[in-house]
Amino acid sequence: MAIETNSGAVRALVGGRDYSQTEFNRADQSNRLPGSGFKPFLYSAAFEKLGVTPATVVVDRPVTISVAGSRDWKPRNFRRRHAGPMILKQALMHSVNSVAAQLVERTGPDAVIEIARRCGISSPLASVYSLALGTSGVSPLEMAAAFATLATGGIRYEPTLIRRVEDPLGRILEERIVRGRRALDPGLAYQVVDMMRGVVDTGTGAVARSLGFKLPAAGKTGTTDNFHDAWFSGFTPTLSTSVWVGFDRNRAMRDTNGRGITGARGALPIWVDFMIKATAGEPSREFAIPSNIHFENIDPFTGRAAGDGTPNPVRVALRTGQGREKS
Repeated sequence: MAIETNSGAVRALVGGRDYSQTEFNRADQSNRLPGSGFKPFLYSAAFEKLGVTPATVVVDRPVTISVAGSRDWKPRNFRRRHAGPMILKQALMHSVNSVAAQLVERTGPDAVIEIARRCGISSPLASVYSLALGTSGVSPLEMAAAFATLATGGIRYEPTLIRRVEDPLGRILEERIVRGRRALDPGLAYQVVDMMRGVVDTGTGAVARSLGFKLPAAGKTGTTDNFHDAWFSGFTPTLSTSVWVGFDRNRAMRDTNGRGITGARGALPIWVDFMIKATAGEPSREFAIPSNIHFENIDPFTGRAAGDGTPNPVRVALRTGQGREKS
């Protein structure tokens, strides 16, 4: 599903691989778990409710969260290991589940649901901690539309398939007027976009660059338990596209060697192939930087200002009044 970010107009839709076999439109009518693809809404909620920043340090560690009336929730990282202290930008870039769990414990799932609703997610969302890891189903239409809200700096446009209807004489019978409404603070939205750019440039979605997509872009991979769903949803300043790959009957996806198919392996190459063609001939456009944003180079483990000897410093976007970690 591909949507114009500044109008909501649907530019491309593929609902399945063979219409003669099934007419079910998976791009619009499906309800599949997005996995870590849902995390940008969690980080938006954390920035808004907790006052944390992309430079805030959180420890990647084993996490156990008590759940009233149920078993404790013990989320695991995809690679079953922990890296210790890291800034939040790094945690999203590398899709660290334990950090996401700590954030949703502090924000509460309802704050994440509210942000997702404001951005454009309309499917039922369960008010449980695991929501932060994408355990409530959504459609590619919803993901493309909601990520477009981030791409526009927090302005939400309703997705539409029909721009206008004319009679045989060209008289307009019906026309959609494009109207957007403010859903997120522009500085907050830009901080999330900047982190999602890191996903594409050097994080879990970096294969996009090795496959040849060069334009400024942001996005997020998603993979569910047992490799039932593989996602990549991403956007340029003008086009937001979501790709889901999976079986209707929730079978695991594995290659001939038995390796599970992740979002980066299954969905992202399709996204790249489409986006290269869809943006052919477009000039390189940068995401608009709000006036209340400034940038600092940060040590990714301490959150402090990077010095000359800091290995692999990370540039983070901070809003006015926000700073790096104190020494």
